[in-house]
Amino acid sequence: MQKVGMIGLGLMGSAFASQLAKSGYQLLAWNRHQPSNTELLNAAGITLVNRVQDVFAADVVLSMLADDASHEELFIKSGLLDEIPEGKVHVVMATISPDFAQNFAQQHTQRGLHYVAAPVLGNSKLAQAGKVHVLASGEIEALNKAEPILRALGSSFRNLGTEPKQANTAKLAVNLLLNNAVQALAESFTLTEQAGIAKEQFAELITHTMFSAPAYKTYADAMSQEHFQPAAFALDMGAKDINLALKLADEHGLELPLSNQVSQCLDSAIQAGLGKYDLSALLLAQQHKSS
Repeated sequence: MQKVGMIGLGLMGSAFASQLAKSGYQLLAWNRHQPSNTELLNAAGITLVNRVQDVFAADVVLSMLADDASHEELFIKSGLLDEIPEGKVHVVMATISPDFAQNFAQQHTQRGLHYVAAPVLGNSKLAQAGKVHVLASGEIEALNKAEPILRALGSSFRNLGTEPKQANTAKLAVNLLLNNAVQALAESFTLTEQAGIAKEQFAELITHTMFSAPAYKTYADAMSQEHFQPAAFALDMGAKDINLALKLADEHGLELPLSNQVSQCLDSAIQAGLGKYDLSALLLAQQHKSS
């Protein structure tokens, strides 16, 4: 039975660990704080270790942390990167900035370590069901080692190239589309509700005619059912991702006027106290602006 390490046991990390355990991998997992679902993780056959260094008893270690700063703090400032045995493969599944990913990968290479970027498309509910889409990039040998593990996590796997930034850029571009689409949904629901059209009726209309894609179905259903908590994908995470995408666009001299407007909508929603709500809560923010 192959050992796999997992760093970060939030909603996504716990779901990934559980999927891998179901697929027959032996999981060594670590979280900064004691997970609230410890009993469930143990029941799934996941071994929780006390020291983060212990997960590197596995040759391939996945990490799912929040952002650039979280990786900087845990791996670099703490000196952890210097303690990892040479030859290990570190698969970073978080949505981080492409520039940070490239620099982080270089720091791994300098220490004889291998780096794979593997963000996913899909929220925590899809992760629990093993239906995320994995976007991966990195050196060929490391990708080959990580691919069977990553395929066990979701319904598809895509190799986007040898540069870590490629997978992260693709993920940011997709989340750019997602944020824009959810804001458009919020505006459409607000408009039709003012005309006396029931949210359930409008959700059925759009998802069975012009907008039948999974993202529209997911967020139209959430809005029509007013299911804003618990968050499958938190609104403040959406804001983080769109701002990373806008920063990347600015670095390339590109203007993204629509996305700039949506970023402002997300910021307003966060200021209204909706940051930890699901991204679908953009509807609440839009209704508040329209009242």
